[in-house]
Amino acid sequence: MPHLWNRISLKYRIALTIFLLEAITFTLVLTIMPAGFRQAAFTELATGEQAVLRVLGNVSYQALLSQDYGFLASQIELLQDDSHIEEVLVWDARRNRVVASTAPELIGQPVPPLTDGEWFYWRTLPVGSDREQLGEIAIRYSRRPLLVALERARTAGWGLAVMGMAGVALISLLMGRMLTHRLTVLTGAAEALASNVQYVPTIFRGQDEIARLGRAFDRMTRRIRETMTALKESEERFQRFSEATFEAIFFHENGIIRDVNENLCRLSGYSREELTGRNALELIVEEDRPLVMEHIRQGREAPYEATGVRKDGIRVPLELRAKSFQYGEKKLRVVAVRDLTERKQIEAALRESEATTRALLAAIPDLIFRLSPEGKFVEYLSRSKEEVYAPPEVFLGRRIDEVMPEHIAQQALTYLRKTIETGIPQRFEYPLEIKGANRFYEARLVLTGKGDVLAIVRDITEREAMQQALRRSEQELRLIVEAS
Repeated sequence: MPHLWNRISLKYRIALTIFLLEAITFTLVLTIMPAGFRQAAFTELATGEQAVLRVLGNVSYQALLSQDYGFLASQIELLQDDSHIEEVLVWDARRNRVVASTAPELIGQPVPPLTDGEWFYWRTLPVGSDREQLGEIAIRYSRRPLLVALERARTAGWGLAVMGMAGVALISLLMGRMLTHRLTVLTGAAEALASNVQYVPTIFRGQDEIARLGRAFDRMTRRIRETMTALKESEERFQRFSEATFEAIFFHENGIIRDVNENLCRLSGYSREELTGRNALELIVEEDRPLVMEHIRQGREAPYEATGVRKDGIRVPLELRAKSFQYGEKKLRVVAVRDLTERKQIEAALRESEATTRALLAAIPDLIFRLSPEGKFVEYLSRSKEEVYAPPEVFLGRRIDEVMPEHIAQQALTYLRKTIETGIPQRFEYPLEIKGANRFYEARLVLTGKGDVLAIVRDITEREAMQQALRRSEQELRLIVEAS
């Protein structure tokens, strides 16, 4: 046999070697590779299925939280392009009702039984958090496309083997290498998708099953990536704006506005399109712009006030509070803006009211004291310190019986308790010696809404003197009448 082999021409030996290698290769390919390819294909499909379930789970989680299933329905509709997916169900675990499905007749119905068949199987994923399961996703996958593809691949392999053994060994070897190479690329793309790394397209050409599977995988991966990107951006935007729901908010990069909420549009009078790309300093009056620039340069986060200017030129008092953060490779600054117009008006009205009240009280000749329920002097109002019994620093914060003479203090405390117990204003008179002169006072006690007592003290010395003079005159007149 070795001698016969050596007698054969080199080109035939090469051809025979190639033929034998081709036969062995195709025999191995057609006996071993189908099982490996089948396992690899199912593994890749399982990886893709898990990726689809995770992405759809994120969308379903937001939809079940918000009870808004429009975006979820659109994503389910995209999955119908995949020939491996026959049916998709999403149901609310709290109501045990289907909320989204590729079969519209199931929406609002109880969850149907999920049983595997010869040509299909179900994949499910719970949706929720550690504390509560909101619902569940179920996708029915068809085995038919992959099994048909595998069968076609096997049949084509036998045909290639017969043709190759007839003289196309080199082409068969190249096709085998091409098949192995594309499977490697497809597996790498699936692993990249499963690892959540950058999208890696397979870029397969041709009309064979692997090429079609690769293009279908590319479409599915691209849509999943687009959906994940849109979902991530939506979640980030929702999170940013949910931090301050009642304030006007915008994001700027080095002073250039990148995004705004509707509150800022209403406050400034500009549309979202007009604000985006505009310099934020244009919304501030010129004299306050250096203050704002200082806060931006130093990255201050404490709130401060500045005057804004609307599109119509009206000035608006504002409170601004900003915070810098990293968004991808960009350094942005979020600014919360609050309109202080109403607060400023209230403060002005309050100051005016307080000034009016103090002017009125200053015009009243009476002494006014605010007393605590225990009888302590809390506050007083007098036109002059000379009119009070003792200096304010002596009696403020002290009880009546610690400042006033005992007989007056006991009388005042008695009426104070009666005012608090009954809620009825009380009145009493008392004499008091001030700077060597005897004077008479009338005190009126009124309960305030805060539980304190307001004491209004009036000097009635002149009235008391007139009454005493009148009584003396009456007594003298009576004596004259009796003597006559």
